[in-house]
Amino acid sequence: MLSYSQLQCLGLSLFLARAVREETGFIVLDDPVLAGDDDHRPTFVNQVVPELEKRGVQVIVMTQDQLMRSNMLDIHAHLKIDCFHLSHEPGSGTAVDKTSDDLEAMLARARPYVGNPNIEMRKSAARLLRDAAERLCKEILVHGRRSKGEADATISDYVNAKGTLGKLVPLVQPLLTKPDEPGKLVYIRKTLNPGGHDSPVYPSGQETKAVFDHLNTLKKAYR
Repeated sequence: MLSYSQLQCLGLSLFLARAVREETGFIVLDDPVLAGDDDHRPTFVNQVVPELEKRGVQVIVMTQDQLMRSNMLDIHAHLKIDCFHLSHEPGSGTAVDKTSDDLEAMLARARPYVGNPNIEMRKSAARLLRDAAERLCKEILVHGRRSKGEADATISDYVNAKGTLGKLVPLVQPLLTKPDEPGKLVYIRKTLNPGGHDSPVYPSGQETKAVFDHLNTLKKAYR
């Protein structure tokens, strides 16, 4: 006697075995683990997906389980996976929005490198945290402009040189409300700037951890 979720896992295992045997280039899985199934989700995310990736199989996962989405972005951040949100509107079809470049996903990609003393890890942490800091600044600016009636303000208004921390931080500082927040933003900019543009100097592991914590604090306050 098998439960419904066990039957689903059995069917999935048979499908994956066949895909691996036939050297399938990619597979599409629609809710491979029942939403909310805490028994099977960790196995799929931590063991099944890495094994398929190791065998050269591209995996496309469609799911309504937000915890699986979050787990996938956290654990497999080093693979630079993309995440999309699909929404269906009657009369206009399905809209596809890329969400792997939002702030939460950027911080998830940076998390595995934060605090590591290794030079290559510090380099990756600086780059990923800078991307996240720039995204946060852009979101705060766009929100501020929209609150003043600029309904057409978008993230894409801040690209190239206008989208760097050096340009963004002075614009964001006046929008911060707590007395210690402008200083945190300046600390983030000064700490991360040595880590870019092929500089031989990178922030320390502890500095990347401090920046990561400050970004999370600001994210919670302004999103």
